Amino acid sequence: RIGPPFEYFDPSLNQYVSTSVTEMKATVRISSMCVADGVRPSLNGVLYLLKQKGVVYGVVTEGIEQALKEGVYDTDVVVAKGKPSTDGTDATISFEVELNPDTKPQLKADGSVDYRQIQSFVQVGQGQILARKVPPTMGDPGKSVTGKVLPTAPGNDVPFPAGANTYVSQDGTSLMASKAGVIKRDGSLVSVVEILTIQQDVDYSVGNVKYSGDLIITGDVQPGFTIESEGNITINGTVESSQVISRNGLVTIGRGVIGKGDTTIYGKKGIQVTFAQEARLETDGTLTVLKHCLHCECRCAVFDATERQAMVVGGEIKAMKHVDARQLGNEQGIETKVVLVDKKKIIAREKIAELEKLKKKIMEKLEPIKKQVQTKAAIMKKAGPVITDRQRLEMKKWIDEYNAINMKVKYVQQKIAESQKVLTQPGNQDGYVKASDIHPGVVLVLYDMNRAIRERLTNKCFKFGNQGIEA
Repeated sequence: RIGPPFEYFDPSLNQYVSTSVTEMKATVRISSMCVADGVRPSLNGVLYLLKQKGVVYGVVTEGIEQALKEGVYDTDVVVAKGKPSTDGTDATISFEVELNPDTKPQLKADGSVDYRQIQSFVQVGQGQILARKVPPTMGDPGKSVTGKVLPTAPGNDVPFPAGANTYVSQDGTSLMASKAGVIKRDGSLVSVVEILTIQQDVDYSVGNVKYSGDLIITGDVQPGFTIESEGNITINGTVESSQVISRNGLVTIGRGVIGKGDTTIYGKKGIQVTFAQEARLETDGTLTVLKHCLHCECRCAVFDATERQAMVVGGEIKAMKHVDARQLGNEQGIETKVVLVDKKKIIAREKIAELEKLKKKIMEKLEPIKKQVQTKAAIMKKAGPVITDRQRLEMKKWIDEYNAINMKVKYVQQKIAESQKVLTQPGNQDGYVKASDIHPGVVLVLYDMNRAIRERLTNKCFKFGNQGIEA
């Protein structure tokens, strides 16, 4: 029995209906002889034949009905479809940081191109995500028309390229930086290096360098480039017409500095150069010159040029503690200025300059408000007793604003007076200028007291005393 009551399978269908079964499909061919013999296959009959062949999945009932309705004979008709298995996908890793930085020059707002602004390395912070992983999938098993489960191959996992100073998160989905530094490819691995080493000249292929840690440049710094770092900067070669700035560390230049009045070297904790010419050198620590310092503007706590070949010719040295030099000036009598200053007074002068600028800005805001108050007062005086409440409120608003800004002016003036008071007080005058060889043309300025050297002197130490500058 294959259908509703009184519908039974007709075994004679086996003569007219042939079935072909594979894993992925089953087909039925109905012989046209059934028409001649007056046999009409039914849907349930064909389904029963399929069941006898073991076809239990993916039967396309609509296809069978259509074939029977349209009388499709002597043609293979697909009556069942299996579900193919889908293999799992492999894990994929996507990087959150650029491993191959763009080396294209930047286009300026005015349309010109800055070939120095080229990013050649990427900085990362501690704990920053370097890469993310999409895990592999298991895949989707298939099913044959006979109901057999078709196996699938799971995707392969891909390990993170974890190099030095990196780690994989606990959930296994992220590669993290364990320290702040610069991304570096180390073969197939990705590492974070704390010390950035540029193993070539800083030129148009590298661009300006800005880094948060220690920096080593094995070559030269070509003209026009800027090197900035929060840590120590070591340059093995020469710096020419460039800017080198270490905000919290030391600057060491192996060969020297060649400037044309356009070069600045700043190292907060100290500077050491082999030679320097026509440059500005500034540090809160010790400035050491191993050979010669020619026509430079130097600002430091301590100036040290005591090596056998060291000489200082031209320019100005301004120190807050002392100056030690092998040779000051030269036989040609080139003016060489050596200055000792009181640090507290220098800070006070700088503070006064800043406060004066601030006062000027505040006064610029105060002046139009003052005019508004005067104008409103004149109008109210003329109006007499017919002044409205609105006019009174508006007048009060302008007066309150004037008083608030005027209070700021008075506060700034008070701070200027406090700083000026520092300038009048006795300061630290314990510094000295010591030199093995001093030539005419050298001008000593010790705490605002001047002395010009008229004749060659040897092995002298100058200090500020009761009689002025004493040797």
